[in-house]
Amino acid sequence: MTPARNTAPTWRQTAVGVGIIREADAHRLVDDRGFTAHVEVWRPLVVDYLGPMAAHLRQAYPEMTRALTVQYEPADHAGAYEVLEWKD
Repeated sequence: MTPARNTAPTWRQTAVGVGIIREADAHRLVDDRGFTAHVEVWRPLVVDYLGPMAAHLRQAYPEMTRALTVQYEPADHAGAYEVLEWKD
């Protein structure tokens, strides 16, 4: 499987998290399914923010949320950040 291009988290997802961009517009900038496919192929280490911005992202990107919830597990944490790694 070839990973989707241009699906890595960027300032665009941050803009969604802080409420600058509406959810409908966010999907035009970062494809939820494409991002999820990228994660499933590459299985990167994920640093998740546990603050209020995360709730906006999880609502805007439900496929990403499912992938992180089902396929990842906490490995470590520091303050408001949690390191997630792929479940083997």
